[in-house]
Amino acid sequence: VFRMSSFPVRTRSYFLDQICMYLAGIGAESLILGEFTETGGDLRSDLARATTLATKIEGCYGMGATLAIDLVDERDLARLRAGDFRLRKAVTEILDIECIRAKAILDMRIDALNAITETLMRTRVMDVGEVHDVLRVHPARKDDLGVETDRPDHTHRVARRPQNGIHADDIRKEVDAALSRRGVI
Repeated sequence: VFRMSSFPVRTRSYFLDQICMYLAGIGAESLILGEFTETGGDLRSDLARATTLATKIEGCYGMGATLAIDLVDERDLARLRAGDFRLRKAVTEILDIECIRAKAILDMRIDALNAITETLMRTRVMDVGEVHDVLRVHPARKDDLGVETDRPDHTHRVARRPQNGIHADDIRKEVDAALSRRGVI
């Protein structure tokens, strides 16, 4: 679960967390159905938002492989990606990594995800209170280190100082264990 500050600092990590959140629906569909549906074809879809944000990180905010930026309107981002294979590759890599991370987070809460899925298949709708109740009844599973967590992260993004009360070394251990379980490392 991503905990948002009242005044978020819009760093690369902040934006990557947003992308991960946008890709959680695809991740949930993949875990439950074995693949995701075609809902990403809309410009307002979460996948479109994730792609837009990844493009801005790499090409417009100077947070990618280079500090060089391209100032373009949002409607021109697809053209920017199409014209620069390195940018397209970097955007694809961000989306792939964040989708893996979203699935790892969901996998740590698979019992809750299954309960939510069953309820939604029956009722087609849940309110926030019902979701909170399911999360309370089905806490995150303990990882390989015995830590109850729902926040894996990638080692290359860990800050040098404690973030949200979590020390970087603890995050690295959680990440390595989660990625190892998923066969990524």
